[in-house]
Amino acid sequence: QQWRAMVSYFSIPDGNKHIVSANHGPPTRSESMVGHKTIAIALEGMQNFEPNVAFDVSCSKTLLTALMLYDINFDESTANPMSPEKTVQHPMCLFNENSAHGGSWRCPYLQDSIGTASFITGKVKKTCESRAGNKCPEGSLGPRPDNVQT
Repeated sequence: QQWRAMVSYFSIPDGNKHIVSANHGPPTRSESMVGHKTIAIALEGMQNFEPNVAFDVSCSKTLLTALMLYDINFDESTANPMSPEKTVQHPMCLFNENSAHGGSWRCPYLQDSIGTASFITGKVKKTCESRAGNKCPEGSLGPRPDNVQT
């Protein structure tokens, strides 16, 4: 998918360039993530290693939709190859501008090095505290709706 995005952005055989919204999403408590018990526990534990944060699905969907709408509708977006204000120096930079990485790019630890510790702290956290409450990161797009099942 990244390759197709880069080819479409920089040029394709007919010479046309296209707006490409290719934003990386944050770690999210989606069904595919929390469906695996080990991954779900590690996802909760990784938040003990600031600035890592896991998002609820509703927050991720809202955030990524807003980023896509920005990319499509504003000429100054990096997603627009015709933008005079923003130029992409390297093809992989297309994915950096509006990425919502959940803190992993600013974390002083490699994700591989905190995997086991994330699992252990996530297991302790899960056993010691209740799971009720808001799971959106503090200061994010708003509280989790009350009718959402966890």
